[in-house]
Amino acid sequence: MNEPEQPGWLRERFADSDALLPPVGSPQVDELRRRARRRRSRRRAGSAALGTAGVAALVTAVLVLGAGRGPSKVDVASPPNLRSPTTSAPSLSAPTTSAPTSAATAPPACRPGQLSVRERRYPQPTGGYVISGLGNSAVVVLFENDSSGTCELSGYPAVSGVGSSGAAVGKATPSPGGYLGGLPVGDTKLPVVRLRPGASASAMVEGTDNPQGSATSCPTLSGLEVTPPGGGVPVRLPAAPGDCNGLEVHPVVPGDTGTDRG
Repeated sequence: MNEPEQPGWLRERFADSDALLPPVGSPQVDELRRRARRRRSRRRAGSAALGTAGVAALVTAVLVLGAGRGPSKVDVASPPNLRSPTTSAPSLSAPTTSAPTSAATAPPACRPGQLSVRERRYPQPTGGYVISGLGNSAVVVLFENDSSGTCELSGYPAVSGVGSSGAAVGKATPSPGGYLGGLPVGDTKLPVVRLRPGASASAMVEGTDNPQGSATSCPTLSGLEVTPPGGGVPVRLPAAPGDCNGLEVHPVVPGDTGTDRG
């Protein structure tokens, strides 16, 4: 009977030995086989440990280098975050609403009875109510707020001349501006004057002192009858400009000069 052929690893083990190969199945061969298996297991374990250590060293090096460059992204394989997303409970409180802010209310228009009406009197050397220049003359009518509240005044006063008999004669023609006062040339927008208690606005009434055509004299007026813008009781005033060509009245403007030309 032929003996079983020894495996290659066994022949290699005794290749450099003068000893005889132990027979297959002998206790010596079994012991050698066990030792060979243990050596292969240790080599595989060492290779796996070396691989794990190499990966850890590589990740450490990447993180160290990345720290010097700032917050760069490093794509390192990591297990996904399996935690459930955190959700906040909905707020059950009622929505907060702010009360609407009302727009500032403009003061009311000045009413009849709130205003006193008078003519501006000029100091010496004139010493009177009438101003004149180059054949034109004028008086300035003041409207003073006598009430305890602020009001607004705008527009043209109603003006008539008062004749020598004491009757109202003619009516002044509304005009934005004239030779001596009123609004700037070309301006037709009526100012709105806000009058606090005790404050005044003014309007100018103009006329001419030069007779027209073949006339040698002009009608003489003993005063004016003035009603503030917005109505009220007419007020008689003691002075009037020349009435050679009718009267003109300019709109109410701020201040006491009857002009808004700066």
